[in-house]
Amino acid sequence: MNDNDRSSDNKGATRWVSFILLSAGFLSSSLIITGLPLILLNIESDFSISHGLAGVMITILLLGSALGRFLEGILVDRKGKVPSIVTSGTLFVVGSVGLSLSVSYPMACAFVFFLGLANGFYNPLGFSLVSHIFSDYRGKMVGLYDSVFPLSALAAYGVKSFGMYLGGWRYMILIIGSFVLVSFSSLLAYTTRKIPEYLKPFGQQEWTLIEYTRRVKYEVTHSSVFLHIIILIIPASAAVNGLMHFFPSYLIQGRGLASGLAGLLYMLFMGISIFGKQGSGWMLDERGARSSLLITSLVGVAGLALLTLSPTYALLLLGIVILAPARGGVFTLMHAHLLGELPDSSRDLLYGFYMVIMMVAGSAGPLMVGLVVDSFGFHAAFLVLTVSFGLVIPLTYLLIGRN
Repeated sequence: MNDNDRSSDNKGATRWVSFILLSAGFLSSSLIITGLPLILLNIESDFSISHGLAGVMITILLLGSALGRFLEGILVDRKGKVPSIVTSGTLFVVGSVGLSLSVSYPMACAFVFFLGLANGFYNPLGFSLVSHIFSDYRGKMVGLYDSVFPLSALAAYGVKSFGMYLGGWRYMILIIGSFVLVSFSSLLAYTTRKIPEYLKPFGQQEWTLIEYTRRVKYEVTHSSVFLHIIILIIPASAAVNGLMHFFPSYLIQGRGLASGLAGLLYMLFMGISIFGKQGSGWMLDERGARSSLLITSLVGVAGLALLTLSPTYALLLLGIVILAPARGGVFTLMHAHLLGELPDSSRDLLYGFYMVIMMVAGSAGPLMVGLVVDSFGFHAAFLVLTVSFGLVIPLTYLLIGRN
């Protein structure tokens, strides 16, 4: 083996080890998002709050994540990616300890906001790094990386079970903070030595917030694909987040299932969505964005309608199996399509801003569901989600080109 072959092998190994460590960070940082639905009823009981107030807490979490994603874009442009990873890890540790020790609902909401910020500071960074490192087959690798999110639901079920064994949901939050600390430390130790070129700041380092805002405005107005994806993600994100965060509660209180079975079905739902992420990444590379989004959205509406209207548990399970891949695929499609179409000079900037809008739109979903459930019940709330997700179909047809 000559020096060139050895160098190529080392580069390939570095890429894959970096991908694994980025995925471990994504897994641990996603546990708060995928784990909260599993303990939502426990939190409601502990603090004696309604579904609507529980929805407010989730909205605070998602809005915190949106703000973190906005600040991450500024921090990465000015200082590089390492400070964003350190900030995210610090906020996770503080937020998890604070939430686990909270004695009131307002105090819990304050530390949930910290956890949202922490999630926001890490999330765009991981997608951006994977997109840069694997630019030669971006669609498939973004799909593979995005599959970590539903896997975190499986991990969250195990963490929740262990936390309940130790004494309650508060232990689950502490365990999540410990996972983040270990995974982020490992990520920093490896990537700062092996891929420092991907961690450096890309843009101007001395911009003020006003100058940064002006650049975002300029790039947004000169990118039709960005505007199109933003319009599509608003109803999709609201529907998916509303569904995901109230899904176990719906199964327990709306369909009369035991808590353990509801958790298993939630885990099944998130697990099957991995196939949607993998399939959508392949479909985008092979068939293009428009047909991929149309197919995914149609499947999603059919599954959500069946989940809501099914009179038997067998049809309920069928609805889960149909809906799950669409739930996973729709986000992967929009992530990969946007990352592939944006120019290098503005990819990190606009993708971070896209993630902000996605989370702000998504934060409306849990609040909407919680309020509708308190007033009209779960059936009406899930019908609203079906209509919201269905809006993606005509919007895709109008906004995304045939190729």
